[in-house]
Amino acid sequence: MKNILLVGVGGQGILTLSRLIGEAAINAGLDVLISEVHGMAQRGGSVVVHVKVGDKVYSPLITVGDADWIIALEIMECCRYIHYASNKTKAILNDRLIPPPVLDKPIPEKEEMLNKLRNIIQRIYVIPAHEIALKLGLPILTNTVIFGVSAKLNILDIKERYYVEALRKVFPEKYFEINFKAYKEGLNFTSTLIPT
Repeated sequence: MKNILLVGVGGQGILTLSRLIGEAAINAGLDVLISEVHGMAQRGGSVVVHVKVGDKVYSPLITVGDADWIIALEIMECCRYIHYASNKTKAILNDRLIPPPVLDKPIPEKEEMLNKLRNIIQRIYVIPAHEIALKLGLPILTNTVIFGVSAKLNILDIKERYYVEALRKVFPEKYFEINFKAYKEGLNFTSTLIPT
């Protein structure tokens, strides 16, 4: 069983990322349950999605402290849902901080948040996915870059071709090429990555 928690803010493509991961698992013959349990589809709202993968999955929700992976498209959202982590958890973290639209107090510095995460999570892979997506010309490709990182780290313990097949299923033909390029950027970037 793999328990994968996806977190970010509205507009970052969290739901598409969860669909990609789910399709990759289904392609490999695994059972998948995906549940968006909290969040707002509007831009800027907190979004969290539970993805459970295994031979047979019975419950759609990950219990507190039981995430195998946390995939975060934004640093503060990773901190917000850190209670799902334990010392066995690994994380893929987009190196981006998006301040909330309404602040009632100053937010911590990025390094302070990363240190908090390092104290709890076994291994964190920090990726400049947003910057990579911007170089490709579309910031929304951040999620596909992260999907490539997920494939390189093989979070599902499946063959790489199942991840590529997921891209073909999820994206229409006219969007496949640019998303495949973003996926390859993530896939190649992690080969030089040292966990923090």
